[in-house]
Amino acid sequence: MWNRKIVKSRARKSLSDNFWKGVLVSVILGAIGGGVFFGGGGGSAATAALPLNNHKIYEIEKNTGSVKPIDEEKELETADEIEKILKEEAGIDTEVDEALEEVDNTPLYFFAGMLMLVVGIAGLVVSVVSVIIDSAFIKPIVYGGKRFFRKNLDEPAKVANLMYVFDNNYATVFKTSLSVTVFEFLWTLLFIVPGIVKHYEYKMIPYLLTENPEMTRKEAFAESKRLMKGNKWKAFVLDLSFIGWDILSLLTCGILGIFYVNPYKNATEAALYEALTSKAA
Repeated sequence: MWNRKIVKSRARKSLSDNFWKGVLVSVILGAIGGGVFFGGGGGSAATAALPLNNHKIYEIEKNTGSVKPIDEEKELETADEIEKILKEEAGIDTEVDEALEEVDNTPLYFFAGMLMLVVGIAGLVVSVVSVIIDSAFIKPIVYGGKRFFRKNLDEPAKVANLMYVFDNNYATVFKTSLSVTVFEFLWTLLFIVPGIVKHYEYKMIPYLLTENPEMTRKEAFAESKRLMKGNKWKAFVLDLSFIGWDILSLLTCGILGIFYVNPYKNATEAALYEALTSKAA
């Protein structure tokens, strides 16, 4: 069984031997690792507000047809009084009852439903396109970053490792990273926890594919699952052990994270992969 202290010590040693390149790669990975979030909102109104010439705001209740100044208590109950206000103060020359009837007969809910449908479809399309772009352009660089920190354990690695996937097993990485994203999302729908479990089960896939270009997508999933069997909880605790560093990073407005914590985390994960594969061998 691997030891958390030894893994982190191995990571610190490798980082100290190639510090600035490790920082640079971590900054790049952090910059491209974010997501795009789209949100929408809506609302409904129970009353219609009319600005009148005397700068008072009156509410017309659709159900009762009464008009009440917002800044006064008095209600105007009759249709004649309503019509008088609309004609004399608002300059509207129409029958209030007919206007209210027209509003009531307007298919507002139909249009609102259609709008929500269009927004929903647009959001789905954007999400699908975002995932494809992420798998096609972002994830290959992320996988290259994993390769950098893995090689850096043995010798000072080069930043050029970030582009490794584009010149090697790009198609396999694309298909695998797309599958990982979809599978983690689907598992997360089952009350979050299964998604977290699967995240740790798939954790070694980037290292496996960048160290073994001939490996297929199916083999990468199977091997990562084998390596992480019995190690998912320990890997989770390993990640939790950085919580103190994360707090210090927040207190320094992220400066400590940029120049130490993030490179340290990346190097530690690579050292974990090394420990798991050496034990497996």
